[in-house]
Amino acid sequence: METDFDFGLDSGMNLKADVPKASSVKVTRLLPSQARHLELLSHLASYSELLVVVSGPEGSGKSVIAQGLAAQREDPEETLFLTASIMLGMPSILAAIAGVWDMPNLTDDGSSAREAIRNEALERYKKGNGLLIIIDQAEQLDSETLNDIAHFALLAPQAISIALFGCSGFESVFRSSPAQAPIHTLLLEPLSFEEADLLLTDALGVDGQTPFSDDELTAIYRQSAGWPRALIQAAENHLLSPVRAVQRSSTGFPVRNILGLAAIATVVIMLGMYQLGRDEVEQTSVESLASSASTEKVPEVAAVFPEETQLDIAPPPASGKSDFNYPSEVASLPTDPVPQTPVVANASPVVPTVKPIEKVESVAEPVKTIAKPVAAPKELATPAYTADESALLAAKGGYIVQLLGSYQASGADGFKADWQVKVTGNLYRYKTSHKGRDWFVVVAGVYSSRGEATAAVNLLPPALRKQSPWIRPVSAVQDVLR
Repeated sequence: METDFDFGLDSGMNLKADVPKASSVKVTRLLPSQARHLELLSHLASYSELLVVVSGPEGSGKSVIAQGLAAQREDPEETLFLTASIMLGMPSILAAIAGVWDMPNLTDDGSSAREAIRNEALERYKKGNGLLIIIDQAEQLDSETLNDIAHFALLAPQAISIALFGCSGFESVFRSSPAQAPIHTLLLEPLSFEEADLLLTDALGVDGQTPFSDDELTAIYRQSAGWPRALIQAAENHLLSPVRAVQRSSTGFPVRNILGLAAIATVVIMLGMYQLGRDEVEQTSVESLASSASTEKVPEVAAVFPEETQLDIAPPPASGKSDFNYPSEVASLPTDPVPQTPVVANASPVVPTVKPIEKVESVAEPVKTIAKPVAAPKELATPAYTADESALLAAKGGYIVQLLGSYQASGADGFKADWQVKVTGNLYRYKTSHKGRDWFVVVAGVYSSRGEATAAVNLLPPALRKQSPWIRPVSAVQDVLR
């Protein structure tokens, strides 16, 4: 994991050793192979007299292991974490050690300074304290500095342990000499397929679920050759590819969105069925009332009249309610005397006309519940880049030289304006974050090779060269901006 800063340059221009405190070095979840390496390095740093060298290509996870090794130390005064640059030499390392131990200023004589550091280290060792020096990006150190470190590691091997982390090949510059500490070299290897799955799930997954199918994961693993940074970059490119977008749109909403829509639809349907059921119950009750009224048998009246008798009975006045007592009213009408022997054979009973009960019109209308359309997930807004950031993103490779890092945008802009005409190459300012705050970085470039960048550093004004300019691949800056 490449960091975007190796030292703090706030408004001033003072070099600060990167000494991790208890909460400044945050260790991510280590993969199984990284945890094994960390366990071995921790053992060597505590009990061996070896100079530990960790080597691997860019993006192989060296910095993650280095930061994990520093985080395991309980006392911050027992660890010195440095990020190397081409300007870092043995005097700077000795000064950083003295700063950790609050020693008085060292003399300019290198031999006297080493002897003072050695004596202080032995005194601390007698009290049960030791010092672990971790130097990341050690490939930027020249061969003379690396061999000076190997010689220094032999002065007090019990009290001072040193671990160097750098790109493949830097370990070959050490000379085999009895005046130097023996070296233990650890070569990092690519991740296994299972570890690649764990890394992508941890970095890009949601709720512990990997966002890739087995075929996609296999293609990403082959493309990256199993190296962590290349693996994550290939996975991000795959997620942003047009083919992936088409596949996602063809497969529909994610499962959580589908479940949400299904829940809403279920509620709407149940509400509609409930309302429809109420309407049907009310309508059925009204119809059954009308049916019972119309089918109720009217009591037959044995009203027998003489053949000459004519009945002129007017129908009862219409009213809002049906008159179910109309047949009994007919029976009470005055008539002529009736013979004692009734003739019932051919007499048809008089059945009054009963108007059917009108259906009640005030039936509650079903409540129409319209499901609100679920808004499609908003696309992530593309970050707005400045002209300098766009220029850095457009670079097709190469190297840049980091000159300044500041928490203040005005300080970075002023630095860029002051030094633009005094350095070789263009100055660019980009924005990132450091310890939860905005961090503004000024870099020079873009240079086609590391040699060209080194030559540009040598041409910098002395005031800038003293600040240990940092040569970095432009791809590291592009990763931060994206």
